[in-house]
Amino acid sequence: MLSSKRSSYCTAPEEWSGSSFSSPRIEILDGAEPYDLEDIFNHTLAIREPVFDGQTVDNMDLPYFDFFLQRMPQLMTFIDLFPSIVRDVFARSIEHASLRHSILSISTMLAPGCQSLDQLPSRHYYHKQRALQLLRQALGGSPKDLTENDAIAIFLLLWMDLNSGSSLSATHHLRGLYQVLQQVQNNTRESTGGFGGVSALLMLVWRSSYRYFSLSTVTHNRMEALLGVPFYEGGPIFPPVPPSQALLHRGWIEAATSSENEKSADWAMAKFALDDLAHRAAILSRIANSYRKDHPEEETLSTEIMTEFSELLNDLEEWRCQPLVQEAERAEELCQEGLLPAATIPQPFLDHPPLSVYSQPFVHMLNHWRAVQIYMSLILWPAVGPNPPTSGRYQTGVDICRHFASLTSGISGETWCLTLAGIAFGGDAYYPAESAWMMEKQESVLQEMRFPIVISVRQMMQFIWNSGKSIWDIFNM
Repeated sequence: MLSSKRSSYCTAPEEWSGSSFSSPRIEILDGAEPYDLEDIFNHTLAIREPVFDGQTVDNMDLPYFDFFLQRMPQLMTFIDLFPSIVRDVFARSIEHASLRHSILSISTMLAPGCQSLDQLPSRHYYHKQRALQLLRQALGGSPKDLTENDAIAIFLLLWMDLNSGSSLSATHHLRGLYQVLQQVQNNTRESTGGFGGVSALLMLVWRSSYRYFSLSTVTHNRMEALLGVPFYEGGPIFPPVPPSQALLHRGWIEAATSSENEKSADWAMAKFALDDLAHRAAILSRIANSYRKDHPEEETLSTEIMTEFSELLNDLEEWRCQPLVQEAERAEELCQEGLLPAATIPQPFLDHPPLSVYSQPFVHMLNHWRAVQIYMSLILWPAVGPNPPTSGRYQTGVDICRHFASLTSGISGETWCLTLAGIAFGGDAYYPAESAWMMEKQESVLQEMRFPIVISVRQMMQFIWNSGKSIWDIFNM
């Protein structure tokens, strides 16, 4: 289990240390929209207040815990490599009230019912409000009293906010979470005389925060959120992980990954390495766009930016050339030749021949790699659409959609790849059929998962396609 004291404790990343800590309560709660704390409460006064002694759960909420345990494994990105994460989070909630309310606020949002996604049940708002109130109390006290469970509760609320379309709120909360993670690390070190470490579960929360939030969807305001790098006052909230630190994470990864697959730790390392490349690309895109604004007379980017771009592109190519990835790609080729069994029933993307899929987790990872390719091309050529042809965007978008068409699991957190494909297709001005397929597929996935952000996705994509602006100007970077 990720929470095990036997083997899953480890040293937190260096970037957590060395930063001055101020109480994160402002960052956590300032991002909350007013109705979360006040207006919605006016609509829930009729709800019977449970007897609350820190442990009591209302009988009406008991089925939602079961729903959380059954549904969340289908929605969380790293579940294939860390299969116990949902169970471990639930186990911790037994003795942590704000974590319980965070779980219940997610479950009441996702649970199927007759209510539309633009009018969530009052029980959802009740639990979200209770979670925020309890976190307010924890964050308003001594920083030394903050715990891992406080950080996990914030993480769940952030996950929910992003999939609800509350992107600005999530960005504020994310900065608060980063501060809490730093403080929890410091608390652990002090309580163990410098020898203790945080749990593997908290490390996974950190990696998920570093990557997952904004890979699952696109915000209305921030293009950098596509690659999980929201910025605050000019800098990334989560600093990039230096390549020299990557191997230091091996210990907790081996302790936490699935024991059923001997290569789980290797795949986790590969997945995290790809996230790190995406993180670097998002930071570079911001630097490049800033340079263009400061030097409008220049047609090319600076030598320094182009050098960094070349190094990043080389690292991206090297990722795909590592033996683990090459072996998995060969298995996919054998599957398409009929020599290995397909994991799903192949489905076509428009008139393109359907592709058989041998390993769904690997194909998701490869689509992630392709999406980063498209994103990087936008650094050099920021106009929405497939041009110039030498960018290869159109074919990369086709490859993403052909593979995505045959996927049946793990797709909820990877619809962002479809968004990048849609940017490459360019809407009705370039490839209307491909753009329409991408839009319908994305909406169907988000609707099936009951993510409220589905309400605004089409409007956002239409704006991207029809604004006539560069992708960076659209998102005001």
